Amino acid sequence: MDKISPDKGETLKSLFQTFVTGINNIKATAPRHFLDSIGLDFQKLHLGFNSGQFHHRKDNSFKAPFIELGILTKSDAPVRDNSMTAYTVFGDYSIIFPLKDKNGNITNFYAHRFKIQTPKGEYLNNEGIYPCFPSKRTTRLFLTENVIDSATLIQAEVLENRDAVIALRNGELTDDIKKAIEQLAELTQILVIGKEVCEVLIEQLKSLTTAQIVYAVSPLDSLNEFWLNHGTEGLLMFLEEIEPSANSTGFQMISDQEFFFKGQEVSYHIRGVISQNTTLLELDFEIEVDRSGDVLRDKFDLLKELETKKKIYFWTENNSLNSSQIILELKEIKAELDKVRREQGKPDKQRGFSTKQDKLAKQLLMSKDLFGQLNELIGKAGIVGEEKSRLLLYLISSSYKFKYNLHAVIHSEDMTTGSELATKIAGLIPETEQYYIDITSSRTFRYYGNSKINNKLILIPDYSGVTSSKAINDLKCLQAKGQIISDAPTKGDNGEVVTNRTEVNGHSSSIGACKNSKKYFEGQPRTVLVSMDNSSEQMQRLMEYDCLSMSGQIDEKAEEQAKELLQYIIRNIHPLEVINPHASALMLPLNVTNARMLTLQLNCFVSLVALFRQHQRGTDKQGRIVVTKEDIQTGLDLYLDALMVTIDELDAGTRDFFDKLKVLMMSQSEKEQTKLTSLDIQKALGISKSHTNRFLSILLDHEYVQKEGHRNQGFSYVVTNWDESNTIKQMILERLATHHDPNTMGHQNTDRH
Repeated sequence: MDKISPDKGETLKSLFQTFVTGINNIKATAPRHFLDSIGLDFQKLHLGFNSGQFHHRKDNSFKAPFIELGILTKSDAPVRDNSMTAYTVFGDYSIIFPLKDKNGNITNFYAHRFKIQTPKGEYLNNEGIYPCFPSKRTTRLFLTENVIDSATLIQAEVLENRDAVIALRNGELTDDIKKAIEQLAELTQILVIGKEVCEVLIEQLKSLTTAQIVYAVSPLDSLNEFWLNHGTEGLLMFLEEIEPSANSTGFQMISDQEFFFKGQEVSYHIRGVISQNTTLLELDFEIEVDRSGDVLRDKFDLLKELETKKKIYFWTENNSLNSSQIILELKEIKAELDKVRREQGKPDKQRGFSTKQDKLAKQLLMSKDLFGQLNELIGKAGIVGEEKSRLLLYLISSSYKFKYNLHAVIHSEDMTTGSELATKIAGLIPETEQYYIDITSSRTFRYYGNSKINNKLILIPDYSGVTSSKAINDLKCLQAKGQIISDAPTKGDNGEVVTNRTEVNGHSSSIGACKNSKKYFEGQPRTVLVSMDNSSEQMQRLMEYDCLSMSGQIDEKAEEQAKELLQYIIRNIHPLEVINPHASALMLPLNVTNARMLTLQLNCFVSLVALFRQHQRGTDKQGRIVVTKEDIQTGLDLYLDALMVTIDELDAGTRDFFDKLKVLMMSQSEKEQTKLTSLDIQKALGISKSHTNRFLSILLDHEYVQKEGHRNQGFSYVVTNWDESNTIKQMILERLATHHDPNTMGHQNTDRH
């Protein structure tokens, strides 16, 4: 087929966009289930679905370019009207993988027809490469027999920096693949993975490159099948085993900082620490000529090829050595040192896609007791206590995926415990979808661009790292509106001062702990304030867990499995639209502070609850999830305590102190008339003097307690406002109970169906 013109390239691009829309359609369950069965994520791999109907009800001018490209072919199939023409569609009812040219433009399609009795793949033409042309800086290239196996390597995330993968055309090289390999000047190794060794292919590759060629036979029918059975860890072990051993190449690793390589004419003694910076590979070399004993001692950075070649040419000219052979040997040494670097810098091996965990996640999402099981699973993941708030925080943390995103701020007097809770909750979200912030400068958020935090969970364990730099206002703007638009003056080349506009977009959720949550976040439209359990019973549970952990009695493997399952649950919840026909039932009374803002928050949270139940119900005609009264009940049960923290004029720490003080007063013989000194309260509650005086001062300002006595005789305190919090809570419950059973409001949800 002739080279595709720009117009035809645009045709393929626009057609592929319809295929992408097709696979996202709510009705396209069959292709998504097929991809789930082979462990591929259509969003990550950017795949499409051809239902074979894109040309229906279109005129001849629309069909003409597709007929020219061979996507539509006239057919003799019967039609209902003689004026109509039947067409055979390329890749009818198939998963579409785009192939690209060297400029990154779509130039071909691979269609995997999964619905027919014997699934097969077909190409539109002979052009392009899947997934794309490799970077010119590629040092290691994987060649697989088919597109599915190449997609598997990408999905499994086993490719290192400067690795690339290409899918062969039915096990053979095309002209585009040959051209791509020829332009890889820094290539040191090609790993070919297939069902059997092909000598013809090896000879073809040798004629294209001087890189080392290694052929491996897949242990099962395909690389994809092997990955599904053995996971990413098994796939990594397989890839490591097929690479030649150090001894077979003449390379020996004497220690972490000393290496030896035996070449044809010279021997290489190499010393130094291998940097984990992948842009640097500088070590001390002693290159000794075997026949004369002459030695070159120099420092080589093997990534600076031109500089290395100059040194070698100059030295070999005076010693009558084959400079080309030595340069080839240095490339081999570089490949071996790269492998050592990967091993030294490799963290604990992460699991790839697990079909077992994915299946368990789908089963759990279908459970009638969904939220009860989720809460239990969160506990198994190592989050002790906090039974209601931990589930609330998990749902809010996951909201970055959806239109109804929220942000959680945990109020904590003990920042160690608060930060630990925030970090553990964030650990239940896929790691690739998190963004960690510890300390930041005042204007950092203004230069984030549009991808750094978009559709991610922002983890800020301790907000003091943000508040101390005065970046908190920018962060609050980003949380509230999802964007920051800022103007800044700059001086142009001609000396004139001009204004430049910077725009940052970041649809995200966030979680973090803050000591002054009321001060910084009160009145923020999408920020939910959450209090921690500061009871002595909770502190006892945490200390018992710490002791069990230190003594090795915690099953860390079971905790990791629980975390992983919760991450797979997040992956299986799709960002659908939600419609709430009962939204008016969630209107808060107007005399509640920030009633409109909190009503919107409550509606967003109920929408999150409905999204988690999407696998248990269908959608309406517009593909939307419809909120039920059961969703509202669950949302209220989880959100009500956070709502009370937000509307409370006291911060969570002071409220906790006041509740304990009331219990202490009622335990005395005089009950509500009890008067206690500051020292009595300190001793009874086990709180420091500074904290006690600060809390009492706040309570005095808000007229919750009254101070009696004289300076010479000492002061005592008496509670004057006993039930204001319960009064407000009861008022809200009565307002919301208009559409619900008041006897069940505010109690833990049991997820009854």
